[in-house]
Amino acid sequence: MEHEIKIAVAELGVVRTRLEASRATLVHPSAVERNWVLDDEAGTRAAAGELLRVRRYGERSTMTFKGRAAFADGVKSRAEI
Repeated sequence: MEHEIKIAVAELGVVRTRLEASRATLVHPSAVERNWVLDDEAGTRAAAGELLRVRRYGERSTMTFKGRAAFADGVKSRAEI
């Protein structure tokens, strides 16, 4: 199950400064990420609120299926395989 919150950030520098002050450390180095979202011509997956994605991050590729999302208190949750 995936639980996701997205927060708009007006000033990225301020966020970085606060993270550094709290001794946060970089876990993954920066890398180019490419995403391909797959569906049929009718958009069947999108119409069902589902997502089939192939992601390339650095030298690693993954395929992910995400089911229909539910929202509660600003948190998006959905099954992810």
